[in-house]
Amino acid sequence: MLAQARSKGDAAGVRVAWLQADARNFVLQRPVEVVTCMYDALNYMLTEQDLAAVFGCVRDCLQPGGLFIFDMNTRAGLAEEWGTSERIDSPGDELFMTWQTTYDHESEVNTLVLTAFVRQPAGLYRRIREVHHERGYPVARVRELCEAAGLAVAEIGDLELRPLTGDSERFLCVAERR
Repeated sequence: MLAQARSKGDAAGVRVAWLQADARNFVLQRPVEVVTCMYDALNYMLTEQDLAAVFGCVRDCLQPGGLFIFDMNTRAGLAEEWGTSERIDSPGDELFMTWQTTYDHESEVNTLVLTAFVRQPAGLYRRIREVHHERGYPVARVRELCEAAGLAVAEIGDLELRPLTGDSERFLCVAERR
């Protein structure tokens, strides 16, 4: 992914310092104004300690007043929207995918097994298999962990920052380094 991002950035004339690191333990050379973390990335933190470690690293790399903008799947999103199901998707002759999801109510973790078959130039298919584990957290607990890390939560809402409901599938958070 970094190679693709680097290539696209270079082609667009964008100057960015790319970094590959563990989100729970990273350091930047100098503080930044904004950090974003989108599309399920934080749901991969399967323990509160891991999530808190990410928030601490982000705080440490932000300038005072800097913003951390992130989104997460809610517990309802992982339990109901993803749930326990099987799905087949074939967007064309070049790709065929199966999605199998299982939600564990005790651990609040959804496991997704994605199997894809990608047509190769010789007409054969290459199989790709991925296993993803994502945990849903109570929104109030995410707020507490942010605050404990020194990130003041300015807003939490749906992806358009409207108020959350009990069946909201995702939420967006904007937090500021104190």
